[in-house]
Amino acid sequence: MENGPTRRFVVTASKPKGKLLSGVKAALERLGPLGWEALLEHHGLDLSADDLAHELSRPLTCIDRSFPGFEDFAQEGNRGVEPGAPARSLLFHAFASPRITSFRHRGRLTKLKGFPTLTEIEAIENYVFGHQPPSIDDLRARAQGARLAIVVFATEYRAALGTVHGRHADMVFARTGSLGLVRSRRCTTEQHAGFSHS
Repeated sequence: MENGPTRRFVVTASKPKGKLLSGVKAALERLGPLGWEALLEHHGLDLSADDLAHELSRPLTCIDRSFPGFEDFAQEGNRGVEPGAPARSLLFHAFASPRITSFRHRGRLTKLKGFPTLTEIEAIENYVFGHQPPSIDDLRARAQGARLAIVVFATEYRAALGTVHGRHADMVFARTGSLGLVRSRRCTTEQHAGFSHS
């Protein structure tokens, strides 16, 4: 069987690149007036740009890592969205970090009036990973000859203190598993019940 031309991953038939960006736009349209537009503008990101895809991909020169919640944004991060790298994507960090709760209004910190839903955070994550997906050859090069496999992980975006490397906020991954409430014969009250990996 002949190998054809290098094939790129297909996001899915229901999520072409335009659809990925439309999910981002919908989240920004809802959250922008709730303080998010001012918050991200402070870091040089214009959510109302006519060409949002270009705006998200351009280098940002004034990211303020002293601003509350951005202290642990990756030093290597300098774009609204860095393809395949949520920890280096300012927009993803802003949406996913639980430490981001305020914006600057007339020189004063003001509480944000609303927060992203899980669906909106997922829309940003899908854009980070889906708008410039790697080819199979790219993945093989990254693997340096190791075998490739498809796996499923549970993920969470954590502040720097909760990551393995401790340098900046980042995604952490765990093999899938389930937790269940377990009671031994000796512990029959809910007060003494606990969780155990199964």
